[in-house]
Amino acid sequence: LLIGTGRGLVGYSAQGGWYTPPLARAIGPVEIRALVFVGPTAYVGTQAGLLKVESPHEGGSVRRFGEAHGLAGDGIFALHLAPNGDLYIGQPEGMGIWRAGAPAPVAARSGGAPANTGVLSFCRDREGVLWIGTSSGLYRQTGNTYERLGEAEGLSNTDISSVMQDREGSLWIGTLRGGLNR
Repeated sequence: LLIGTGRGLVGYSAQGGWYTPPLARAIGPVEIRALVFVGPTAYVGTQAGLLKVESPHEGGSVRRFGEAHGLAGDGIFALHLAPNGDLYIGQPEGMGIWRAGAPAPVAARSGGAPANTGVLSFCRDREGVLWIGTSSGLYRQTGNTYERLGEAEGLSNTDISSVMQDREGSLWIGTLRGGLNR
C-alpha cells in the first residue's frame, strides 16, 4: 500500500509495517495529492506539478510537467486514468488531459470542459460516465461533452470535494460546505 502525504510518500506492508518505498526517494519530500500507476510508470500529482516517474519500483527517473508544458498551471489536485489510457488531471485552474501516447499533457478547453475552476476529484461510474467534482459544481462527461450540475439540480453546495459510486450504484457527492449528497 502506498500513501501520499504532505511530506512525500510512505508505504505500508502487513508483513513489515511502515517503510520508505524507492519511489519516495525518487520524488523527494513533496506534498502528494494524487497517485496513478500506468504499467511501469507512476504519475504523481503534487502542488508543484505532475511528476512522471519511469520504473518507480527501482527509484526511476523523474520528469516534471506543469504550465510550461501545456497544463493550465502547476498545481495538481486529482488524477484519473480513463479506460482508453488517457490521464485526466484536476488542477486549480481547470482540467488537463494527457492523451495516451502523447509527449506531454494539455489543458482541456473544449466541449464545455471545466475551465477556470478547481477540479478536485474524478469518478467513473459503472456505465462509463466520468463525474468531475469542481469548486463550481459537478460535471458529467458523456463522450466529448460536459454538463454542469449545481444547486438547481439538487446539490446542497457547488464546491465538490469528492465523488464516489457505491456497490449499489448510487453516486455519493461530498461538498466542502454542504455536507454529503446522494
